[in-house]
Amino acid sequence: MLLMLATIMGCLSVCAKSQKSAPTFAHPWAGKRIAYIGDSVTDPNVKRGEMKHYWDFLSEWLESTPLVYAVNGHTLLNGLTSIDRLHTEQGDNVDGIIVFLGTNDFNASLPLGTLYQTADTEVERAAGEPRRKEYALRRNFTMTEGTVCGRINLVMHRLKTLYPTKQIVFLTPLHRGYAEFGDKNVQPDESYANQQGIFIDDVADAIIQAGRAWSIPVIDLYALSGLSPTLPEYSQYFFDAHRDCLHPNQRGHERIARTLMQQLLALPVF
Repeated sequence: MLLMLATIMGCLSVCAKSQKSAPTFAHPWAGKRIAYIGDSVTDPNVKRGEMKHYWDFLSEWLESTPLVYAVNGHTLLNGLTSIDRLHTEQGDNVDGIIVFLGTNDFNASLPLGTLYQTADTEVERAAGEPRRKEYALRRNFTMTEGTVCGRINLVMHRLKTLYPTKQIVFLTPLHRGYAEFGDKNVQPDESYANQQGIFIDDVADAIIQAGRAWSIPVIDLYALSGLSPTLPEYSQYFFDAHRDCLHPNQRGHERIARTLMQQLLALPVF
């Protein structure tokens, strides 16, 4: 019994010493300069002074500096302008870039398109025998402003070429609830396809696939935010239960921020 007690006390002593010597963990994005490229969900002018945005929360928790380049109604194509403005104004003085776009491209009923275009192309090969020319199927990124996938490629290419040493992160669009902003702007909830017959999760999936192709991390807020605006129980996270279940209110933004706070733990800043 005495021997067992001594063994237990010895283990507790070792554990206590280990806890005391454990290093303090720091969030990799703490204190960093973070650029945000986005639309109305990110736009600081939306509900200015009335609520905190998700990047406000992250700035507070991480003691980071937000560089917000977001405008209400912006599409992926508009994102190119925001990226160029960021580069002109900030140069290389940014640590990480977070892009939150795509929902307005869906609402505009832009064709989805494809990430690649393929064609038989002449190529040289040599594998244990003299080199020879042959034709093989080659794929190239679709770079067009006329499709969702083409725009995603354009944005990712612009960021990768302007900021090769920086951490770039894309977010997928949120789920879409019903929204009515006047007779000329009525947006059905996500159970309806747009005029091209595509659903909002098709856009989210395209961003995820493009992230793999461009080696850009994607945080899937469509899946991870927990926000389901088509359910009345979740109207508490949005501006208006009857007219705007598209834009998160401050409570919704805080939920997004908490999700991002945890997801960004897995991504280093270079």
